[in-house]
Amino acid sequence: MIYAKYVQRQAELDARQTKQSAQSSEASRGPRAALLLIVLLVLVAGAGYFAYTKYQEQQRQERRQLVESGLALLQGIQNKVTDADKLASSTGRAYLSGPVSKLQDIQREAEAVKVPACLGGAKNALADYVKAQVDTYLVFMQDTSYLMNPEYEKAQEASSRSAKHYKDFDPAEVCGRFIDRGPL
Repeated sequence: MIYAKYVQRQAELDARQTKQSAQSSEASRGPRAALLLIVLLVLVAGAGYFAYTKYQEQQRQERRQLVESGLALLQGIQNKVTDADKLASSTGRAYLSGPVSKLQDIQREAEAVKVPACLGGAKNALADYVKAQVDTYLVFMQDTSYLMNPEYEKAQEASSRSAKHYKDFDPAEVCGRFIDRGPL
């Protein structure tokens, strides 16, 4: 009987130890699980940040390419205007209809070209300049006393203003903000 009490007492002690070790195991597992969860959250956040910065850089590159292609289009139109203006200025009054018609075609092209929003001011200034050049030549073609004609003076002033506005346009300043802003 003493032995039976001893065995029973031993079983109770073993049950308590098992219960305490299970509780301590669960208690120690809690901080490890929380730590593992924190590490996983940090890794996911880091991966998300990395992906987002890559996405932003890709967006900047796309906007930079849009601006560069828009500048190339405007530069091409400006070169056409310069060439057509040189031809028109060296052509006699009676034969100006061809060169002026060419300038009008270039004007329509300048008005229709699609460029990023940051280049809208430059596009409008270039189109206004070409229109003013066309108007100047049309007044010149109409009247032999064009120097005394107030319409000629207005057209010349408009041409000068538009040319200055176009030349003063700084794409680096205006389009730099466009390139660095958020998603397209």
